Amino acid sequence: MASIYEQIRAAIQPDGTLPGEFSIQPPPEEEGGLRFVEGARDGITFYHLGGGGNPELLAQLEEITRLAAGGGDYEAVEPKLAACFGGDDGLLSSVDDLQQWIIDHREELDPSRLFSFANAVLLHSASLGAVKYALAVLELLASAQGTWQETVRTLALAEELTLYCAFVAGHWENRNEELFAIAQKVRGWGRVHAVRMLEPASQEMKDWLLDEGWQNDILPSYTALACAQGGGLRRRLEEETLSRGQLDAADGLIRALLDEGPVRNISLMEDAEDLLLAWLDQLERAEFNEEDQRTLRCLREEFGDQDWPRVQERLGRMEV
Repeated sequence: MASIYEQIRAAIQPDGTLPGEFSIQPPPEEEGGLRFVEGARDGITFYHLGGGGNPELLAQLEEITRLAAGGGDYEAVEPKLAACFGGDDGLLSSVDDLQQWIIDHREELDPSRLFSFANAVLLHSASLGAVKYALAVLELLASAQGTWQETVRTLALAEELTLYCAFVAGHWENRNEELFAIAQKVRGWGRVHAVRMLEPASQEMKDWLLDEGWQNDILPSYTALACAQGGGLRRRLEEETLSRGQLDAADGLIRALLDEGPVRNISLMEDAEDLLLAWLDQLERAEFNEEDQRTLRCLREEFGDQDWPRVQERLGRMEV
């Protein structure tokens, strides 16, 4: 069977992305069983379930780590690592405990041998759980230079792995450029994770967050707050006369901010009322379209009783 890395490399399109239907998840254990969207299990765990690691899995991974750091042969150790995981690898909830164990036992573990094993897993393993384990290990060794970084960039294209790759890239010297590059090439859970980790260091990044970054194939509300604050939405609304395209993007981003079903958004913004007033100023200078109407309806229907008196007063005077 081709390795995870080989499967991804073979599927890369001319624009550097993967096809929307691409999947590296193992097939459902039961015939006709449902398959999660790529990255969904880890996304739900990360945003909604939190900790609760598996002690049995952690003990197995500790033993694997000892074997790898002790110079164990890849051909002997990798099958034991792969055997730790079923259809639902369940690694994410144990990552923090595993990394802390490695830190606590660093005097006993040879980092060069552990690095070599993890890098070999990235390149050659067909086990999704094993590759996630390797990325979790490499996060602790992320300062090492070399071609392995290009391997991580390739693996990051797969939404099921983007979170783990972003954790690794987040420790590189040029972390924001790396996260920005990752975020632009994924559209699902991968973009959600990369965008929320990105700390925009240039105007190009800020503009992208406001124009495109908030859009994803999961729910824009997951990234709305990070994009509005990181991209400077209020500043743009107050200081620029927006093009129709920029205003349409602002409409969509504001609707995502108003959606607090999965996560809190606009209620966490101290300047929410000023931002909304600046948006209404933009509307009054523009020719209304359906995007504007949708956002106004959302604001009126979902937040009619919100404590934004100046916004409510302005809405009462608007005839649309």
